[in-house]
Amino acid sequence: MTTVIKNGTIVTADLSYEADVLIEGGKIAAIGPGLSGDEVLDATGCYVMPGGIDPHTHLEMPFMGTYSSDDFESGTRAALAGGTTMVVDFALPSPGQGLLDALKMWDNKSTRAHCDYSFHMAITWWDSDFTKIPNGTGGIEDRLPMLWTHGVGTGRITPNEFVAVTSTNIAKILNLYPRKGAVLVGSDADLVVWDPKKTKTISATGQQSAIDYNVFEGKKVRGLPRYTLSRGRVALADGEVTPQEGWGEFVKRSPNGAVNKALSSWKALTAPRAIERAGIPASGV
Repeated sequence: MTTVIKNGTIVTADLSYEADVLIEGGKIAAIGPGLSGDEVLDATGCYVMPGGIDPHTHLEMPFMGTYSSDDFESGTRAALAGGTTMVVDFALPSPGQGLLDALKMWDNKSTRAHCDYSFHMAITWWDSDFTKIPNGTGGIEDRLPMLWTHGVGTGRITPNEFVAVTSTNIAKILNLYPRKGAVLVGSDADLVVWDPKKTKTISATGQQSAIDYNVFEGKKVRGLPRYTLSRGRVALADGEVTPQEGWGEFVKRSPNGAVNKALSSWKALTAPRAIERAGIPASGV
């Protein structure tokens, strides 16, 4: 079974060009003109981009005797609805719990995921957490449409910069590139066919997220997915989500990639330093 995305403009972090994309076995098999496949997705008037990567999520997170509203089922379903095809969730040890035990807990939770995922391991100091307000809010479903509307739509950023900040940069930082964050032969077919003219008004009543409010309630956005593909499977088509619970896979990440090392070096070089001064002369001059 092959799928071809036809008549679109491919947009990556550094290039924009017209070409078809052929998908087979969950991977991008070919890029070029005049490609054919068993299933055809029409991308006329659209951009074909790497799916978004959300590097900071808290799904089914225990907090002050409660849990975050979205779990790996509803949270990843919401992600796909908005064009995000991978999440990186924080595994949080309970007080006194070992890191490996916490990781196993998160591994068990993630079996319901609709899209691919990975983990950050958090080293938590529980006595310094927030105690009176939730430490964060939902945004996994609307982050790409909001950024496109108020970034690309206003001319603040280009479509290529949009791809960089929502997908490619973090894929490189987390040592996922070019498996993720790329439109290249051999990359995972985590893709979004983005319709820059499609509009909607954001509302909690129509969202995939399980949260009962939306911080962007009433905001009008222009620029939405026509199709979202998770490893080649069409998970969203023209606003309709076709979920497949458990489709998501854990993505192992090797440590200390080149970009990660470069960023660590940059942070060390630019960290504030004390200025050593000689004593002030007795004359005060």
